[in-house]
Amino acid sequence: MRPCLAFFSLAAATALLGQSDEGFPDLIPEQRGGVTYPGTIEGALQLHGYALTKESLLRGLRDANAQVRSMAADELAKQGEKDAAPAIQQALSSEKAMGTRVLMADALARLGVEAGTLELRAICEPAAASDHVRLVAAKDLLAAGDATCRDQVIDMVRAMSSRGDEAREDLLIYGLTLFLGRFAPPFQQKEAEVREVATTLLRDSRRGVRMAASNALGEHGDATSLAVLQEAAAAETSDIVRVRMLANIKILQDKARLPAKDKEQ
Repeated sequence: MRPCLAFFSLAAATALLGQSDEGFPDLIPEQRGGVTYPGTIEGALQLHGYALTKESLLRGLRDANAQVRSMAADELAKQGEKDAAPAIQQALSSEKAMGTRVLMADALARLGVEAGTLELRAICEPAAASDHVRLVAAKDLLAAGDATCRDQVIDMVRAMSSRGDEAREDLLIYGLTLFLGRFAPPFQQKEAEVREVATTLLRDSRRGVRMAASNALGEHGDATSLAVLQEAAAAETSDIVRVRMLANIKILQDKARLPAKDKEQ
């Protein structure tokens, strides 16, 4: 199994990033039987006084709290309430909070409404929103098998990498994570660009960014990437990052030993 950013999952990243854009749910951990569990949208809705019924969730679309509106739309989509699509689309038409726009658009897309997909694509465009709103919209599209925003993701990560330590660490990690795992296939045609930006970020001062960049090279690297990772691992001062780099070095070494026909699969 290929190593992944287990320490910084996409769900956790979305919640963290959402703290600076209105409408992304800021989920509070839940206590059940003396045990702390990660917060859930269902639990948060109930804390805000909403039952998990279609009628109650439809009311939630009109709540004064942007996070509640977001969570109501998400839960309606999760429950497959196709009859709720017109109400979500109407709410989206007047929604101002960008995080809520993303969640409403994603909810519509998951319910099979093309307007939701079109809205997510529009949000990905430069100058449409903040980088992290655009990245979350791109993630939602990639999760649905839509690679429309692939090039925008690369451009955003490249632009952030050029800002050095001024770029937000969590946002850089989030962007790099979109090159991995189930999101990786669309980026295979742009691997040279992914390698370029990931190689640059291997020299970042923050270990989380270096680890994420190492994973991107493990996913999309070539023979040159192998040498770069070996050099970076030899100089790495963080044990946890070095372990990750060594794991990605092994991935590239194993890949180099595969027959050509297996590499294409």
